[in-house]
Amino acid sequence: MGSVMEKQDQGAMAEEEEEEVNETGVEPHDIDLIMTQAGVSKSKAAKALKTHNGDIVAANMELTI
Repeated sequence: MGSVMEKQDQGAMAEEEEEEVNETGVEPHDIDLIMTQAGVSKSKAAKALKTHNGDIVAANMELTI
């Protein structure tokens, strides 16, 4: 059962990674940092940074807590 869930999660991640990411207003380095620290896709990292006006700590907390 776990392998089925893992495959679904991987499919969802692949779809997110294929999504076009609007990086306007956020630093590419910050997106990479959030992706690494929170273990999320580029689109989720960019969205969290935009939501928190580029605040790396707040974006990371949103994605990890």
